[in-house]
Amino acid sequence: MLADVPGLGKTAQVVRACDSLGVESAIVVVPNQTLAVNFAAEFEKWSVLGHRLHIVRSSKDDVPAAGVVFVTYSLLSRPEVLRKLRKRGAEVLICDEAHALKSAEAQRTRAIMQKKGLFGVVPRVWLLTGTPAPNHAGELYVFAKCCGAWTGSYSQFAERFCILDESAWGISVIGSKNHDELKTLLSPHLLRRTNVEGRSPLTIDRVFVEAAKGGDPYAALQDEHREAIERALETGDWTFAELPAIATVRRLVGLAKADGVAALAASELEAGYRKLLIFCQHTAVIDRISALLDGAPIYDGRTPPKVRERLYEEFQQDGGSRVLVAQITAASEGLTLTKANRVLLAEPSWTPHNNTQAIARAWRKGQQSPVLASFVSLKSSIDERITAALQRKTSDIERLI
Repeated sequence: MLADVPGLGKTAQVVRACDSLGVESAIVVVPNQTLAVNFAAEFEKWSVLGHRLHIVRSSKDDVPAAGVVFVTYSLLSRPEVLRKLRKRGAEVLICDEAHALKSAEAQRTRAIMQKKGLFGVVPRVWLLTGTPAPNHAGELYVFAKCCGAWTGSYSQFAERFCILDESAWGISVIGSKNHDELKTLLSPHLLRRTNVEGRSPLTIDRVFVEAAKGGDPYAALQDEHREAIERALETGDWTFAELPAIATVRRLVGLAKADGVAALAASELEAGYRKLLIFCQHTAVIDRISALLDGAPIYDGRTPPKVRERLYEEFQQDGGSRVLVAQITAASEGLTLTKANRVLLAEPSWTPHNNTQAIARAWRKGQQSPVLASFVSLKSSIDERITAALQRKTSDIERLI
């Protein structure tokens, strides 16, 4: 596993590694079609061997016998596509954003890692991810199992390396343990670097905005949920945060912040930042911020693949829109958006990996300017719970890798 932090050039490294080995046949698995196009472009840029490149766009596509084939995780999960690629084989299998394989039971994981998957017909498997364990040590089980570092079951792995909690929702992982033992176990199979000489500086901070005028962000909640929020604000205890209405709470807080985020973005552009990325979770929040910023372009789950490619290319050019409002789950992986040197996480994710990846769209190889990234919070809100959870998870993960 190549686990360099996001933005250090993992793609360029594996392309040159293929050249060094004289690879004539490779399969590259990526999260979506946009990243397939981007990865193919990186092969053209960095390889000196002139590989034939083919992107699989549907289950009906034929695949060439030689060259580099790019396929998405979702397409690979289809039996007919898996059969074609198993029959074809390859000298190297490259899995980009390999944290997508964290669940042993997921169909995409089985299509790759089981003996009946690609794992059984490819002699070399290279996993690329800047965040090998997005939440906790349990997410390293698949990797540990496949590289031969662990021979036991998942339950045995979890008992050894995870802190488990039993609640009404079942058994969940709330932390990690035996960090040094797990690091020693995986170290022969994992390479991670955190910086390179000459990389531009990154500053991460937290800023606060006020709620929209006249707005109680919790007005739409049922009484029982409002009371839970009010108790949390008084006591600082947000452990109730698994309640079913939590997604609604987060959306309402996001909407309450939207005006303040838009105002902050406008002032930062006026202060001289070149371009700016705003990351959100909810489409209602995205739409509100975009409207307040004169219809700034939107990149989210509603954006068609061809439009995504156009938005990406236009943002990376001089001129044009100076703001891109993006959904963190849609635009936090695989994109190079180094024209931006300011990042606002308007609705941070519960998962540190998603926030790290979002910031890395701007702070990565090719960035020539210092980057400032800010977590935007609403005082006395669930943002306090999210911040505490992120700090705990980030500290835990850093001890692992």
